[in-house]
Amino acid sequence: MLIKSIIFFNPTSKALEVWAQSILPISRGFIRINTTDPSVDPIADAQYLTQDVDIQVAVAAARRIAQIATTPPFSDLLAPGALAESGVPDMNATDDEVRDWVLSTYTPGIHFVASNSMMPKELGGVVSPQLLVYGTTNIRVVDASVVPLSVFTHTTLGLYGVAEKAAEAMLMQN
Repeated sequence: MLIKSIIFFNPTSKALEVWAQSILPISRGFIRINTTDPSVDPIADAQYLTQDVDIQVAVAAARRIAQIATTPPFSDLLAPGALAESGVPDMNATDDEVRDWVLSTYTPGIHFVASNSMMPKELGGVVSPQLLVYGTTNIRVVDASVVPLSVFTHTTLGLYGVAEKAAEAMLMQN
């Protein structure tokens, strides 16, 4: 299971915050232009957790976080009943209860990719291998949106490669 967990702890705080994010979600959203008027916002729908496998991964991650939170040394940091008070499902919760909790509390990650995927147009791609938007001759996209799948826990490394590819393509064009 590809999960990245981040634990934030501040010894002067009464909160322990844990995030679990799927590194390779299967659910796919979209951004579409719906008019030729550039002042009108595009239609965007991230479609988070629309594939059952993504929900299963989130449920497994939530269960693992609850297990870790109730095991020393983390449990020593929590006040008795803290998990119950926070609304986090306990270890005996059913999959449906955990699923409902995940769906009501889900927050997306912060390293978004794939809204302008570099892949063949017939597969839903938006930009060519030269990072040119299909159907144009001079519009390039050079950011995380061209990465079709997130394969890093952080996007910076991959974006260095995208930037290098863009620079090379632009130099070759001139």
